[in-house]
Amino acid sequence: MPFTEPAQKLRIPTPAGDLHVSWRRTGRDLHAYLTIPEGIIVEVRDGTTFGAGTHAVIVSASSSAAVPI
Repeated sequence: MPFTEPAQKLRIPTPAGDLHVSWRRTGRDLHAYLTIPEGIIVEVRDGTTFGAGTHAVIVSASSSAAVPI
């Protein structure tokens, strides 16, 4: 699913606690911020995985890879 909104925040309840996701577009890039509870692993479109903690990544329109920032 493409991210068409310029910015968005989501809270996703899980048995381990709430997963928080937000993103904002800057030009053709997408800046995403994840806060993941203990015991949850998130896998993004390019196969990159993130464990518990707070993560900031940028997804470039030219590569579609999630790169930590």
